[in-house]
Amino acid sequence: MTGLPHTRRFAQHTIAALALLCLLPLHAAFAWSATGHMIAATIAYRSLSPELRTSYVTLLAAHPEYGDWMRSYEGNVDEGAYLFMRASVWPDELKKNRGNPETHAEWHYLNMPLIAPSFPPRDAPKPGPKGDIIVAIELNRRVLASGSASPTQRAVALAWLLHLVGDLHQPLHTTALINDVYKAPKGDKGGNDFFIRPSERAKKPISLHSFWDGLLGTSKNLRSAYNEALELEREHTRSTLPELQAAASVRDWMLESRAIAIDSVYLDGRLAGVDDKSLDAPIVPETYRRSSKSVAGRRVALAGYRLADLLRRGPVAGAD
Repeated sequence: MTGLPHTRRFAQHTIAALALLCLLPLHAAFAWSATGHMIAATIAYRSLSPELRTSYVTLLAAHPEYGDWMRSYEGNVDEGAYLFMRASVWPDELKKNRGNPETHAEWHYLNMPLIAPSFPPRDAPKPGPKGDIIVAIELNRRVLASGSASPTQRAVALAWLLHLVGDLHQPLHTTALINDVYKAPKGDKGGNDFFIRPSERAKKPISLHSFWDGLLGTSKNLRSAYNEALELEREHTRSTLPELQAAASVRDWMLESRAIAIDSVYLDGRLAGVDDKSLDAPIVPETYRRSSKSVAGRRVALAGYRLADLLRRGPVAGAD
């Protein structure tokens, strides 16, 4: 890939920051909600041509964690898919290095205000000095396409893209509920301060955000995630997903997630929860659990196909 003239200056300013990221000492580990990211990465990998798979897998060999990843490889999935899966969860592994600014915690979300009960349209808040998920996707897209970036810098950017596109399709990575309980401007912080009990068996409340993060499972088994990706591919073929044509830009994907947060996550404001995990939180209905899992599967499938489209065509339409 070569850098485009109008993106070169932006890419040069961001490459230095990403270069610092490559030097961090990290250890192989999985975030508890890694399954969804691994599924999306698998779908993306399988959607690419053999030539592009080879190109991107070769690039990932320049990632600073490649050696650790390959030492953990057990051969139970295709090696290229394995590297996509491991790269997709690496940005969450960075968050374990608390206090280090190169973890880029702000890159994982953008809190569009959901003002109950009418949920009027609102512009996205301006990104802070450290950016947000939209800024981060564009930044890493440009680095990946840059002719002046090193292979290591481009491999790091690829890993971030594999992760962030997945994050953008989790509705609670784009929103903040605001009502009489959750005051502006922070609201419920993407469901992190909205507590529910996922079942009658649950002894302690969990956040609504955690509930949605874990809808596709929390297993660390890569083969299980790979098999789930195959199942979701069968259930959600490209021809069954009109969103792939209707929402072409990163902003479109964000607004899509916002709409789903209103309708399917918060049930137009009817979902019951509490703002303190020490309280007796309400149990979500079984119908909610089933419908939420179905929505989550569709969102992850969309993320996988859109990742593949992004990697095939280079710059994301409408992201500038």
